[in-house]
Amino acid sequence: MKTFFPIVILFIFLLSPVISSGQAQEEFSIPDKVKYKRHGLKISLGSLINTEENYIGLSFEYAKKNRQSYQFSAGIKGFNGREINLYRGPGLEILNAPRITSGMYLKASTRFYSSSMKPRHFKMNPSIFRGFYMEPEIIIGFYKRNYITYNTSSGFPFSSFVTPELTNKNINYQALMINFGRQGVLEDVLLLDFHLGFGLALDNIHGISDDEYNRNNFNQHGAILKTKKGLSIATNLSIKIGGIF
Repeated sequence: MKTFFPIVILFIFLLSPVISSGQAQEEFSIPDKVKYKRHGLKISLGSLINTEENYIGLSFEYAKKNRQSYQFSAGIKGFNGREINLYRGPGLEILNAPRITSGMYLKASTRFYSSSMKPRHFKMNPSIFRGFYMEPEIIIGFYKRNYITYNTSSGFPFSSFVTPELTNKNINYQALMINFGRQGVLEDVLLLDFHLGFGLALDNIHGISDDEYNRNNFNQHGAILKTKKGLSIATNLSIKIGGIF
């Protein structure tokens, strides 16, 4: 955790323009005749299909001022998801259990949209949510996961038995990401949001090999994909749809 402290300082530095702009309390630099909608509500497309973790993710975006907004997201574990099958020997019981039993993640970010697009776009659709953006983001999450371990016991006189067992692990993780994306607006109502993010993440997984970490998909957390256990590089990909009001 100590190695993560310098990253937090760097992230605060990246967010310093947001803090200073909030203190200035700048208003929208738009004509009085145009009334902008400043709120957006979106759902992750991964929530609408049977993904491996099957999290239901919602995001709320608030435009504090022109070309800058804040976004808050939350995801909870859905009811469906990947199961693991535990075979307790030939002719014995087969146990089916969900890989992830429960989980949740929270995200907070600020978006810096690119400078105003071509005038014709604003004439057709004067939305402040349209355009390319850069987005520093902080993520925290936790979940409970089942996985199979194998216990070897000695038999008599010269044999041994391998017994599979279902093990439950509580996992938590934190990440600092920089997302790059684009958001489109249709008829000043519908939102389509896409981004790709890179950063650093930390999880509490220990006691397993790096090979097992990747082979058994421990690196696939609810909101990010990590390269190895502990502190490592992380990435995420997000596609959301929603509306503005």
